[in-house]
Amino acid sequence: GWSLKDIGNYLDTNNNLYSIDINNFNELCKNRNFINKNLRGIDAQNAPTLEGYLYPETYRVDPYINEEDLLKVFISEFLNKTKKYQYEINNNIMIVASIIEAETDLISEMDTISSVYNNRIELGMRLESDPTVLFYMPASDLKIFKNRADSKAKKISASIWRKYKSINNPYNTYKNYMPPGPINSPRIGAIEAALKPADTDYLYMVMSGRLGRHLFSEDYNTHSKRVRGN
Repeated sequence: GWSLKDIGNYLDTNNNLYSIDINNFNELCKNRNFINKNLRGIDAQNAPTLEGYLYPETYRVDPYINEEDLLKVFISEFLNKTKKYQYEINNNIMIVASIIEAETDLISEMDTISSVYNNRIELGMRLESDPTVLFYMPASDLKIFKNRADSKAKKISASIWRKYKSINNPYNTYKNYMPPGPINSPRIGAIEAALKPADTDYLYMVMSGRLGRHLFSEDYNTHSKRVRGN
């Protein structure tokens, strides 16, 4: 579930890697020729970067590996994990998979979450996904937003949320229908859920802190009641 920024920050501060040029790493992640050459067999022509295509895994690599070869290791694992789906995967599938990844840690509810977003897409509704807003929120404000230790902190958090939710950023799915690309590196479970959503009529969901899972609704009135009662 790490974003390219998360991965880059980790590599840049990892004392066990001696030859990584983080600036070149970031440039390669946006290089169209590099993306097309290495994402062979995947319909990722519209993917703006390698966001979503660096498979989340624990890797053992040479400490002197360079950034280009390391990216190839990540991509190779992605291609290996998704081999049987390679002709079905495209940028939109990976966008939905990354949102599913950001929404839950529970594999068991991923296909139901996928159904919510796929039902919205089919009806021409905006996705209205909170993680897409958090994706473009700067780290400094994100840290403050996540702090809800007391009533004052909660008010500040809510203020920050309103600010960024109102920004017409390409990744803001409250303003735009689909973000231009994925928002993190989804695992295979999230990718499979995006490819095979559950058959439901759900259009809304809310996380229940009490139950530790999402509650799903077919209509807004039911959803609103669950939000208030959560």
